[in-house]
Amino acid sequence: MQFSISVLVKQPVEKVYSYFVRHQNLTSWVNNLVQYKPISRGGRNKEGYKGTLIYKDTKGDLEVQEVVQVAETNKRFVVELTGEGMNSRVETKFLDQGEHTKIIVHTNTKITPWIAGLFALLMKGQMRKEQENDYLKLKEILEKE
Repeated sequence: MQFSISVLVKQPVEKVYSYFVRHQNLTSWVNNLVQYKPISRGGRNKEGYKGTLIYKDTKGDLEVQEVVQVAETNKRFVVELTGEGMNSRVETKFLDQGEHTKIIVHTNTKITPWIAGLFALLMKGQMRKEQENDYLKLKEILEKE
């Protein structure tokens, strides 16, 4: 299952990227994310960096492992997310537009077993909407600063 979203933030790319990659900021804009536990040392803006995202859902806590695949400062950030029955690759591009930054997010998710994957196809619109809402919240936070 694949989908893309984009959002325009009225802030320079340096500010947007810097806020985006700091794991301490994730819980302020990612819905249902209650904690981020760093596994690696150093910053999340380094390739190979690992962490655990802990989400709260109706069934309790859900842990998702994150590995940073690409970290091109102010340009591109790619993570691989692995959780129970799910594997996602999320590529986020940051386009410098002077005093604005266009964020483009491409998500590719595989869900197993196949029957859950079939159900996920039905939920694709909802998953896309939730991700879009997260990025709109990020935009709101950044534009208040």
